[in-house]
Amino acid sequence: MTEETPEWTIDYDAIIAGHLARRPSRVWPGLGFAIPMSMEEWWGFQRMPGWKYEYCLRLGADTKIRPFGPHFRIPVERRTCSAPCEIRKVKWKDIPALRRAFAQGFAGYTDYIYSTEKQLLRIGGQILRQFFARERGDLCRQVSCLAIEPGGSGRVIGAALLAPAIGMFRRPPESAIQLQPVFVVPGWRRRGVANALVAEVLRRLWNAGQETLVSGCSDYNVVSKQWHLAFGVTEELRYYARRPLFYWMRNELWRREYLEETRGIPLEPLERAKLERWFMALADELDALEREEPWFDRGAAGRCLYREEASRYLVRKEKA
Repeated sequence: MTEETPEWTIDYDAIIAGHLARRPSRVWPGLGFAIPMSMEEWWGFQRMPGWKYEYCLRLGADTKIRPFGPHFRIPVERRTCSAPCEIRKVKWKDIPALRRAFAQGFAGYTDYIYSTEKQLLRIGGQILRQFFARERGDLCRQVSCLAIEPGGSGRVIGAALLAPAIGMFRRPPESAIQLQPVFVVPGWRRRGVANALVAEVLRRLWNAGQETLVSGCSDYNVVSKQWHLAFGVTEELRYYARRPLFYWMRNELWRREYLEETRGIPLEPLERAKLERWFMALADELDALEREEPWFDRGAAGRCLYREEASRYLVRKEKA
């Protein structure tokens, strides 16, 4: 699990393993958690990009889960896809089976880190309540579908649920909708179930006169990234999707220097140079992406605020 960058990669496996090696004192499923540790441990603790980490004397590392990652556009078109199972519309009576499938499909998913099966069932129930709160004729309800295991068991093995794509893209189509979520239970992955689900969603959207379906995934989820790209999507770089990396990088530079000073873990000159080059490249990328946002102050078009911030930070570190 790595995020490819100029001469640098984020070792997501190591970050996730570092969290799983700790035992939380409190868990707010899908929202956050607290890990008991000293402040010295917290300063050196490896963090997940996008998540908010604060230190609390009572709780230790008080962390808020804030998913972030790439955004994709999927053109709405008819696709020929062989389904290995029955694909049909979602119905009220499917709620219990869908909750169980959700808990199975997202077990071990990092955005639900430390969550138990019971907690995942509760999260799945909340998502389904929001889904069925929409009117019966709502487009999201009409085109969402699920996968049923062959053989007459009636077991739900996957689903593609849709929701309005509010604020997900700079200039979305007027009635754009997004995949939220799409999942397949273990044992049925890599067998064409996800492709069949999304192909059926696209067919229904085509019949409804839609042009675009949008989607996204967490940045560390390499499998989901690969599936999206293999399905033929267009990735759209967004300011808000990339900004968390800038602040993670700034903290990572400080963290590595802290570990070198306090624990003798060296930050080699070549590695430092790679980190700093990526930091500056990311600053330039954010300055360019920010100018494309509709709220950007055109009078400040000549300014490069992220490059200025990155430069000031590196200069301060050199003086220190």
